[in-house]
Amino acid sequence: CGRKAGDRRSELSQEHVRLIRDAVGKKKWADYAYCLIYTGFRPNEMLSLDVTQYDRENRCFIGGGKTDAGTNRIITISPKIQPIIDKLTDGKTSGPIFCRNDGTAMTGKCFREECFYPLLDGLGIDNPKDGPNGARRYTPYSCRHTFATLLKSVNAPDEDKLELMGHTSAEMLRHYQHVNLDDLRNITDQI
Repeated sequence: CGRKAGDRRSELSQEHVRLIRDAVGKKKWADYAYCLIYTGFRPNEMLSLDVTQYDRENRCFIGGGKTDAGTNRIITISPKIQPIIDKLTDGKTSGPIFCRNDGTAMTGKCFREECFYPLLDGLGIDNPKDGPNGARRYTPYSCRHTFATLLKSVNAPDEDKLELMGHTSAEMLRHYQHVNLDDLRNITDQI
């Protein structure tokens, strides 16, 4: 991740997740942050998703990158964000799902600076620059940490959780074990 040992990004608290959830449809970009929390995508992975990577019938994305384990993995959609995904993909046959108002692709920097930080500020979520080199406590990547923390409460095989996260540490496990759509759906339906 490019972070030094001991430099841990903070996950959002349950109260923060509730605030973001309650802001969906009321505050701009809350839907994007909420989707980032419940997909576990790295921010740039989510922002690069094209409508063609969404399987409407099976309610899942096939996407991701960065690592061999994370590339083109299946991410089933939690019922908590399904209405948002339906709205964002409705009537589209191609193009970015998570985009600027004009439909063009959004960069990670744009999402971070123009969407995510203003959203947290608008929700009253304290987000000081108290990290190394003045980094903020919560970044869009905190949503991925939040997803991983939410997975801890789900009773499901670790290999399926690792599949959703796209971790490379499970590469050999993935080589020997098979993961199917129903196993992945079981996890996202529970979070």
